[in-house]
Amino acid sequence: MIQNFYQTRSLDRQLDKLRRSDKKGVMAASRAEQVMNMLMRYSGAETDGLRCKRTKYGELRLQNCRKYDLGGGYRLLCLRNGNHLIFVYAGTHDECHLWLEAHRGISLDAGIFMESLIPLTVPQGYEDPEGTEFLLVSPEPDQYEEELLARLDEKTLNDIFRGLSG
Repeated sequence: MIQNFYQTRSLDRQLDKLRRSDKKGVMAASRAEQVMNMLMRYSGAETDGLRCKRTKYGELRLQNCRKYDLGGGYRLLCLRNGNHLIFVYAGTHDECHLWLEAHRGISLDAGIFMESLIPLTVPQGYEDPEGTEFLLVSPEPDQYEEELLARLDEKTLNDIFRGLSG
């Protein structure tokens, strides 16, 4: 059970940047806050709706990393360290990829990292103003992933998975 919640100092700036961007960015910022509030409310336990929002492929570059799909090509990154859950980054798929690459192998045990975080308080009686139905239904197809899949052709797939084809 997670007892302590933190966020990086830059997360508020990232969410503000999303709110000032296009319609998808505004929706992503709102969904990021909903995910954060629900995780804090349920002590880090994932409800069925939150489990549906985790990305299909997970995240292997950082130990104990959770990556949530906010729709429209946006993601929220969280790290777990014992009974601590840290909200570290929110942004586009590509921005999250760059953040993960830059922080590959980070040690959460390092006191320096933990000291630079902002502690969060668990929202009491939190009521989601938009409702949680977005968490319980499959999101509309992710435009970003569809564009990437459209670029793949049979030859590229064969080159990538050469050793698997028989």
